[in-house]
Amino acid sequence: MKVLSIAKQLSLVLPERVQAHGRYYGSRQVRWLWRATRLRVASGPFQGMRYVHRSIGSVLRPKWLGTYEKELWPVIEEIVHRGYKTIVNIGAAEGYYAVGLARLLPEARVFCFEEQTQEHHLLLRLATLNGVQDRITSRAWCEPQMLQQTLATARPSLVVCDIDGGEYDLLAPSVVPALRHSDILVEIHDFQRTGAPDQLRALFENTHDIEVILGRERTLADWPLNLNFSSKEKLEALAEGRPDLQDWFWMKARARA
Repeated sequence: MKVLSIAKQLSLVLPERVQAHGRYYGSRQVRWLWRATRLRVASGPFQGMRYVHRSIGSVLRPKWLGTYEKELWPVIEEIVHRGYKTIVNIGAAEGYYAVGLARLLPEARVFCFEEQTQEHHLLLRLATLNGVQDRITSRAWCEPQMLQQTLATARPSLVVCDIDGGEYDLLAPSVVPALRHSDILVEIHDFQRTGAPDQLRALFENTHDIEVILGRERTLADWPLNLNFSSKEKLEALAEGRPDLQDWFWMKARARA
């Protein structure tokens, strides 16, 4: 009788998602990155931030490397200098921006909205690892009334938004007047609705200075670590797994008071 290996036996009984999880964390690349970073962000404005072992809705490795959405590095540096008291992170996931900004802005209180409430424990874990749990509040779905109340907590205020097209419904100054006085960093999902980015720009062009941040492909020049990886492995680790390049609007309120 043929005897199956333990690996083969497990493959017959374990769900595919569990097998995929094991293959991912068992890969040479991930093991080496884990050891090299020691689960701390390796570069960029969040360098040194302790991190968790998985991410929600995005690729993990660029976050360990610190190159995740590297296009926003100059914006993050500007955010730090603008000194916010209230930060609202809509689509917070496991807290890359919420916790990263809380570390850099010790006077700020961060309100996180993440509809996957079963994952809030991961956000709390990341906040606790970095000692900012007392300044972070997690909530579920962000409704306009709740956003208005939250932004009125203390000024100056910042909104960081990534909700896969939901930004076009939520970010409406006629419904949320406090947005007129808040700075807003929003990822644009122009594949969701034709012409929607132009409509969003029109809503804020009279109250905000708007800069478009263009997404770009990662190159070997972005690699931050001294690891003996091949060029292919480096580019794989840097890749953010997006179907297309994403852009952002960085909208700064002309009247923040």
